[in-house]
Amino acid sequence: MDITTKYIFNGASITADTSSESDPINLQGMANDGVLSLYIYEAGDGTGQWTYMLSPNGSDYVEFTDAADIIAAAFTRISGPGADGYDIIQFSPELAPFIKIKVTETVKSDAITPVAYLIIK
Repeated sequence: MDITTKYIFNGASITADTSSESDPINLQGMANDGVLSLYIYEAGDGTGQWTYMLSPNGSDYVEFTDAADIIAAAFTRISGPGADGYDIIQFSPELAPFIKIKVTETVKSDAITPVAYLIIK
């Protein structure tokens, strides 16, 4: 079984009430079984909402209306199982050859500095 890890957020600040998207990730040729994991660390005083967008062609991305968030709009530097801003979340997106991860600061007054890896099995 192969596992691929993609470094998608490097700790660059996301200011209040804005968002950032990862580079496109081509899932074609990866034996991902439709299951992905997102390993995150979030610092800063804001809150992060983590979602995904899918594309059939690598250029036109859509956030699905009824798609569940990877992490809802309340993840902070004291979230996660150790209350230290770290977590790993498994999710199963809809079928598509390309994916982007999007993180949005939702407090509207403070920045976040996310670090994240997408793990594909």
